[in-house]
Amino acid sequence: MDRSVVIGDRPCHIWQLGSSGPTVFWAFSRRDENILPEMDRQITAQLGQYGVQVIAFEVNDWLRDLSPWPADAPDGGYFPGKGDETLAWLAEEAIPYVQAHYTNYVNELYMAGYSLAGLFSLWALYEVNVLSGCACCSGSLWYQGWDEYMEVHHAPGGSLVYLSLGGKEPNTKNKIMSTIGEKTKQQDQRLEADPAVKKHIFEWNSGGHFANAEKRVVKGIRWLLENMHP
Repeated sequence: MDRSVVIGDRPCHIWQLGSSGPTVFWAFSRRDENILPEMDRQITAQLGQYGVQVIAFEVNDWLRDLSPWPADAPDGGYFPGKGDETLAWLAEEAIPYVQAHYTNYVNELYMAGYSLAGLFSLWALYEVNVLSGCACCSGSLWYQGWDEYMEVHHAPGGSLVYLSLGGKEPNTKNKIMSTIGEKTKQQDQRLEADPAVKKHIFEWNSGGHFANAEKRVVKGIRWLLENMHP
């Protein structure tokens, strides 16, 4: 099971497997009491053979803390766009904390997340220059302004990027969200055209958006670990 620490003002949950390896940051919302046990089950089942440290950090306000800039939401709501504060915490507090306290797990740093946290993970890769890759699972790539952002940004050199979706996700009745298959395919094509990206993949999973979220994120983390080195 994980152990808990507070880094800055954010509760974090840490799993350490093996004696050394990379650190993967995982943004999540504690929506129900079963999420941490499910994270533990999936990390233990899928990553047991690897050396890795997973730091899952709690997000207090999902829409506020993970949105990259202010934007309208597909359901008529609004994204406040304060994700830059979470990026600042990551760069100024979380990463230095890992470098100071967990020296066996700092050879490479990655981000992972699901849904809006998946989009945040991809955005963090482009904004925090010490990250080596990300797992963007069912990422909200329909986000207003994301296409324009990608037109002018490139990944850090040698990046690894994992993209995934559930097969039923494009079938939603919401007109904007139904573009997710097309948007993720376009993102994959951009990664293919970016010489800074060492390796990338776009995988389809069974089910809709709310099926097996933790399992899918850990699957993405496993792909990153398997492709760290040639």
